[in-house]
Amino acid sequence: MLLQENEASSVLAGAVDEMTPALQEILGRFGLWKKSKPGEGAAFFLLSEHVSPDSMAELCDMELFSGRFTAEEIGERMQAFLLRNKATDTQVIYPDEYKQYCGEYPTAMSFAVWYACTRMQEPDYPRSVLLYNSFLDNHSFILMRR
Repeated sequence: MLLQENEASSVLAGAVDEMTPALQEILGRFGLWKKSKPGEGAAFFLLSEHVSPDSMAELCDMELFSGRFTAEEIGERMQAFLLRNKATDTQVIYPDEYKQYCGEYPTAMSFAVWYACTRMQEPDYPRSVLLYNSFLDNHSFILMRR
């Protein structure tokens, strides 16, 4: 919002999660560890309204939504998101791809953003990436372009 309202030209944004024994126990009660391994992480990004030679990607759009959805419903919502953004030739990165490295935690999407930025630097990798994350009943999409 600071960038959109011209209150700043650059913003440091990030997320940190530590997997304490108490949190691991609580999330285990939800059955979370039946599908994935516990994780923790920290990631910070410098967001700017200006493109520079050091820019790794453009954050184009994001969507957050909550509830229980089938895989088909998530796919339909994803297609609508891509159509709304006129995103073609977009590589979708699902949680199984990046959570094998970072594990499961509430802000694992921050790791996914880093992962996508890194992958988009590869010469043959698509120039447009859609990240999908789900944590409990919370879902998110982030569309990025190189």
